[in-house]
Amino acid sequence: SDDSKEVVVARSTVLYEKGKHYFEISVESASDDAQIMLGCAFPSVVESYLFIPEELHHHVGMTSRGEIVLFSEIVASDCSKVFVGDTMGISLDLDANTAIFYRNGNPVYRTEDRRLLGSFTPTLHAVGKFTVSLTPTPRIPQGVPSWSSTFRQEPISILKDGLTVEMPEGDITRTIWASTVYSFGVVYVEFSIELLHRDGKITLGFGNRNFCNSATALPYEEYFVLGYDCRGNILSKGKFIKEGMIPYGNGDLIGMMLNFEKETMTIYKNGHPEIVVDAPGVSVGVSPTATFTKGPHSVRLVPMPRVPPPSPRWDVQVSHKSAIVSNFGLTALSGTASGTPMAMSTYVFERGIGYIEIVIDFLPESAYMNVGIAVKGAHESADRILKPDCKHICYTSIGEVYNMGKRVSNDLEDFTTGDRMGLLVNMDAGSITFIRNGHPVAFQTGITCAVRPCVCFGYKNYQVSIDASAKMPLLGAPRWDPVHRHKELKLSRDYMTVVNKTFMASPTLRATTAFTSGANYFEVRVVEVNLGGHIAFGLGNEEVYKNTAVLAPPQYNFYSYTSSGVIMVKGKKHIEDVEKYTKGDFIGFKYDVDSRFIIFYRNRKPIAEIEDVDEGLYPAMTFGNEKFSATIQPNARQRLEVPAFDGQSCPDELELYHYNSTCVNASKTGFPTVRTMQAFRTGTFFLEVNVDPLEEGGWMLVGV
Repeated sequence: SDDSKEVVVARSTVLYEKGKHYFEISVESASDDAQIMLGCAFPSVVESYLFIPEELHHHVGMTSRGEIVLFSEIVASDCSKVFVGDTMGISLDLDANTAIFYRNGNPVYRTEDRRLLGSFTPTLHAVGKFTVSLTPTPRIPQGVPSWSSTFRQEPISILKDGLTVEMPEGDITRTIWASTVYSFGVVYVEFSIELLHRDGKITLGFGNRNFCNSATALPYEEYFVLGYDCRGNILSKGKFIKEGMIPYGNGDLIGMMLNFEKETMTIYKNGHPEIVVDAPGVSVGVSPTATFTKGPHSVRLVPMPRVPPPSPRWDVQVSHKSAIVSNFGLTALSGTASGTPMAMSTYVFERGIGYIEIVIDFLPESAYMNVGIAVKGAHESADRILKPDCKHICYTSIGEVYNMGKRVSNDLEDFTTGDRMGLLVNMDAGSITFIRNGHPVAFQTGITCAVRPCVCFGYKNYQVSIDASAKMPLLGAPRWDPVHRHKELKLSRDYMTVVNKTFMASPTLRATTAFTSGANYFEVRVVEVNLGGHIAFGLGNEEVYKNTAVLAPPQYNFYSYTSSGVIMVKGKKHIEDVEKYTKGDFIGFKYDVDSRFIIFYRNRKPIAEIEDVDEGLYPAMTFGNEKFSATIQPNARQRLEVPAFDGQSCPDELELYHYNSTCVNASKTGFPTVRTMQAFRTGTFFLEVNVDPLEEGGWMLVGV
């Protein structure tokens, strides 16, 4: 129907009154504004033309927007959304009054309600244009996983929730298996590391639980089909196949996506794909497994985790016949010396922000290749420049950019063997950023439909690989944006140094990404500025780079610290007569998005503070009409006392001063403790405090 408000209601011919049942649909097509809900209800539901039926029809369902509806109420709205090509299923147990909702064979929600009693029929409610198919003979997926008390080796114990297991202290090795057995489809299981003893080891994976009574020390048994231990080692059938990969520890979430058709497994750490390995022999039927060595340890099964998208591959079905795909779909090679054959990925940019990174395995210097995006079907052409209807936007190895068949940029950075080309696509903005070796090199707009990553080869044996574990470039990474800058501002090759080349107006530029959460520090060194010259350093909105005025107008939301010693807020003087800065000085700011304040620093000492600032601002600089220059200090946040003391949790006995960077103990009793506002979660960090004064015989402890 063209009417986006008309509700379509349909019911199945089948009627369920008792026992266990499973039914499933596949979404073949749907318009952007379409909504689909698969459910079950009393047959009288066809008399209701509401998208969410009245309670009297005893309707339960799952919508394509990730909502769970129970008896006319939305009880959950954060489940996985359903897109074209996905399946939606419901497992109904009328004897136990339970229903489990599935997306692509993985459970997303489970409910138990006494009202699930009576005669139920599968139902469909929808608005907008759509096409769905009812699967006539679906394979019944496994339910919500839990640990099995039957397939458990002593002294491992299972807590009441059935999801958490504990291994007591002791220099022994023991294993436990889950209650579910998987043998088909694509399955995702997630473990939460609750406790890992520093001298012990945990190995997670899949195995055959029929060997529960084996006396051999696990996980080095033949039946341990695939294992991943906390030290980053991969085991398959009792042997190490990869060592020293990505380790894990306390608090980490370890996910495993098992593809039974391709016999591969992708290992995720905290929601990000890290390792892709071969998984032979899984089709015999395997269960999630945890092996503990030298406890105490504790692991929790996440019952219904949010399933991440599968890691990208090259897709043989939508690649040119001369493109040879190997290495589990990660590597593509040109097999012809004629034309420009294309390899296209399985990954589809449909909505939101997506990222894929392509490694150039072999490309001779001055040879031709392009990487970019195009619509499905573009692979049928082997032309060097594709027609506009292919929606092809690409970056070439000789530093050119093509958009819909037209060259729009040239003389950019080239790429060759060993380089990495990243594609950062924002479907909401219809834009793509090309990233070479971690730094943006080009930006284009004009994306209006779903597209896929692709590579076009210029000659035989040119080869590329997808980095399945590549991380999206970090938001807030300190780099000047080569796209969003005045044309007279020149950047160094690493995008760290900016030089003003004009004597006209006041050109401006901003950094590549905005700060959107937490407390952030950004610092530059003033390389060149004349006495009395003008530089404004601070934060502005995404349009701030368009400014050419000495005092940026209010629409750019520019909060700045000028070289003449003035703090500016949206074009107006906020604080005057603060310290001036000149050549060789380090100027920085601390931007706390959550608390909405900015502290400016000169040579790492606080100068002034601005409160009630806007969110989502970009680092930015405006230069006066001279050849002034500044360089980003990428490691500045490790040198500065960025983590201020936390005023909210600070006890009354302690007093905080100087923007919460100084703490004074006003009490002579007890041992009052203060912590910083920020927690360090990853990477290497450095914290330094000055102790002044500490009386003789006094006591102080600094730590983490």
